Amino acid sequence: MDIDLRYSHLEDADERRVRLAAHALAAHQLAVRTGTWDGRRCDVLVTDSRVEAGAQALASARHARIPALDLHQPERSALQTVTSVVWLTRSLHQLLREREDSAAAAASAAADKAPMGLVEFITRTDLVGKPVMASHGSITIWLMPKSGHVLSRAVGDALNARARMGSPGWRFEVLDEAELTQPPAEIPTSLDAFFMEAAWRVRDRLPRFADGSYSLRDWPDLGKAVEFPDAVPIVRSLLRARANIADIARSSRSSERDVSACLWALAASDILQGWQQGGAVDAPAAPAPAAGGVWSRLASRLGIKRDT
Repeated sequence: MDIDLRYSHLEDADERRVRLAAHALAAHQLAVRTGTWDGRRCDVLVTDSRVEAGAQALASARHARIPALDLHQPERSALQTVTSVVWLTRSLHQLLREREDSAAAAASAAADKAPMGLVEFITRTDLVGKPVMASHGSITIWLMPKSGHVLSRAVGDALNARARMGSPGWRFEVLDEAELTQPPAEIPTSLDAFFMEAAWRVRDRLPRFADGSYSLRDWPDLGKAVEFPDAVPIVRSLLRARANIADIARSSRSSERDVSACLWALAASDILQGWQQGGAVDAPAAPAPAAGGVWSRLASRLGIKRDT
């Protein structure tokens, strides 16, 4: 780890000891750069509050939340009055370790508060219904709602992405027209099945879907229905009539948790009626599609119109 250590208003002898201690920290896998403090951000400051200017530097560092080591330690015994390289090395290592632990705790707390990828995707008003490049770590996929596909460069990427949609830390970027002139990847899988499996994996952790009255305008492309046997009755219920979560659960003989997970998946596929990013809406219910709606959806994607 690279550390930027600065000192302010020290005597020459103490500066030399600080630099020696900085070199000694290499034993703790710390690469420390040293120099005089100019008031800018650094990783740690060493000063001496017995000097008025040093006391002011210490106050400034604490105000800026810069970890600081004060060479004036009234509680030290008489035998430790002279600042030693050993004491400096030990004190600096402890200070830096506390700083690292604090940063790790803050990062962990931020991660706990961050939404899982599926939730973030649906609740961001700029994403659903748009062609989106989605990345998590080394995995990148392309969500293409117009064609109903998830594109990836390898089959494993799509599978790994499904498993990670319940984690925070996703990066989403809407693709512009220039980026759509050529397919960004060649391996397609079903967008509806992708989101359904992703939601089903984490249905115990997903927040309850927003209260509202919902229906479907198309039968989702779930591939082999045997992969989602518990989702099929919920989808059928949504195709029959518009209803709330409790009524859908009763009519499909499902748990409200499973209904909620399906709603998250169907909203991500952009085929759920009665929902918009940010919550439910009270739009008039559209008539349920006729049996075989998946074919009409496919025809729509291909630009084929059926004569009536």
